[in-house]
Amino acid sequence: MIKYEVVEEHLNTLESGSYTAYGICAIDSETDEIAEKVSDIFLSYENAIHFANAINEAQLELAHLYNVIENVLIDGENFEF
Repeated sequence: MIKYEVVEEHLNTLESGSYTAYGICAIDSETDEIAEKVSDIFLSYENAIHFANAINEAQLELAHLYNVIENVLIDGENFEF
């Protein structure tokens, strides 16, 4: 089973300068190893936590993570899951 956690990142780009973003880390609950990490998804910690809680509750399979993230990015940070 996969457990999703929020990862805080301090990033710097030429276009945006320094900023804090939040990604999602998928952790294999049997081995406690990182199965996948997706950086720079959210600018809001609250939205990142809401997203992680929603996909944990739904027991999202890792194979669907990128599709769900893409849908969230298309719909904006104010998403319904």
